Amino acid sequence: MQKYPLPGGRIETRAIDLGAGSNGILRVEASGGKVSVRDAKINSEFRQNGKFRFPDDTEMQFFIRSSDNPYRWDNSWRSVTPGADLNGIVHGRYVQLAVDFYPSASGEVSPYLEELRITYMPDEPPLPPAQLTAIAMDGAVQLRWKSSPDQSTQGYLIYYGTSSDDYFGEDSALGGSPIDAGKQNTIYINGLKNGTLYYFRVAAYSHPYHIGEFSREVRARPLR
Repeated sequence: MQKYPLPGGRIETRAIDLGAGSNGILRVEASGGKVSVRDAKINSEFRQNGKFRFPDDTEMQFFIRSSDNPYRWDNSWRSVTPGADLNGIVHGRYVQLAVDFYPSASGEVSPYLEELRITYMPDEPPLPPAQLTAIAMDGAVQLRWKSSPDQSTQGYLIYYGTSSDDYFGEDSALGGSPIDAGKQNTIYINGLKNGTLYYFRVAAYSHPYHIGEFSREVRARPLR
């Protein structure tokens, strides 16, 4: 009778893209069991979630890791029990799963995996700031806004340009559009051309690559 190879084997999934943001993994779920081929008769046992360890020491162990970059995994593999609540300790845009398979000591019984599932909470981009106003000054515009209500907000990007809905401005001494204003909710944009009408919108971000929707558009013309 052919036996299963010892000491066992391992599978790793590809990097799974959960979409923009740093999504919170709620749980990993699995189904599978063990199978024994003896005397031309197949004996099997099946279960869903929980610890996949059987009395004959046939076993599967499950692992997860996460990252915001599919080419750089900054954290190590974390052991998980299928179906158990992860309490938000694993989060990221990309996740990867791994399973170690251990046959019985005799090599006559092997575990098998039927399905893996991930349940997660999507990281929604922050809401835009409200009540954006623009005050024209000499060669500059002062912007003010009401902070985004999202606690995940890490800062604001200022988009500006010389045409409505066309924010590719380069005149400001602070740099081209967009300008990173950090967590402040007011900014003095200098280096602008007097007599030119500028248009502005502001967007909140939770991290540099997770940017929310634009605020309403405002405009102002710097004058001496």
